[in-house]
Amino acid sequence: MKYKNITLIFVKIIITTGIFFLLKEKVQLSELLPTLEKVSISGIITASSILILSTILTGLRWYYVLRFCRIQTSLKNAIFQIYKGFSVSQIMPSNIGGDIYRILAIRKNVEKYRDATALVMLDRILGMLSMLLCSMMMTPFFINIVTKASIRKFIFLLVLTVVILILCLYFLNRFITKKIPILHQLMHYGAHLFNTKNFPKLIFTTLSITVLYVFSVAILAKDIGIMIDFKIFLFVIPLITILSVMPISFAGWGVREGLMVLFLGFFGVSSEQSLILSILFGVINLIAAIPGALMFLTSANLSRQTT
Repeated sequence: MKYKNITLIFVKIIITTGIFFLLKEKVQLSELLPTLEKVSISGIITASSILILSTILTGLRWYYVLRFCRIQTSLKNAIFQIYKGFSVSQIMPSNIGGDIYRILAIRKNVEKYRDATALVMLDRILGMLSMLLCSMMMTPFFINIVTKASIRKFIFLLVLTVVILILCLYFLNRFITKKIPILHQLMHYGAHLFNTKNFPKLIFTTLSITVLYVFSVAILAKDIGIMIDFKIFLFVIPLITILSVMPISFAGWGVREGLMVLFLGFFGVSSEQSLILSILFGVINLIAAIPGALMFLTSANLSRQTT
């Protein structure tokens, strides 16, 4: 098993390196330095602060999910779990590292691992649906771009995937979920969320997380001289985020950069600017994860003192 995991990590590193190598052929390295020189400390701090706020709101949503599903926990614990999971995701070779941490963290509050897994899956689905909804709401503003074959395929596949998932969930809920415990529990918790009178509060929080997440990218873009409408970021960044979740590279690096160059290129942004923007966004993710790392260190020190 360990050999298999090491091999998988090695393959992801190769894929990440390969994507950056392909991007090197598309960008002019001489143009990267002038773009980097435009980066300001204030822009980095502002974008990082917005991303931190978005992460804290994600903790609030996680608290709502747990509370509405009748799982007892405090808001503080919910935010800590999200933040620690976020920091884990930045250093692990896969984006699901943070989800695994949350499953282990919430396990003590539920009966079985399947319950914890279903709760984390539900929270992740809410986030992805919010991203997709945000992008779809912006689609009418960019009909001329959407009709281009290359991006139309991406959007068509995303919409088709969502439709298939909805149909599968309906089918599974009626015929199969009782035989698959995790799916059965996922549908059970989902019913709790939809039936609660506080569901609009959950939706508002989730959409706020998405808007803040996108806004942090827009701040970085303006800092390096990318002057395009905010609606473009609301349309493009959610698509990039959804596709970057694919576990084929090291923590999403490479995939995010390639998609950023591709999608922003439709709106006249140079490959060099898009690449720098994506790398900067990766950097502020690492910066925003620092509080989570500090939480890990603090909790570790406390546990040593009590033993």
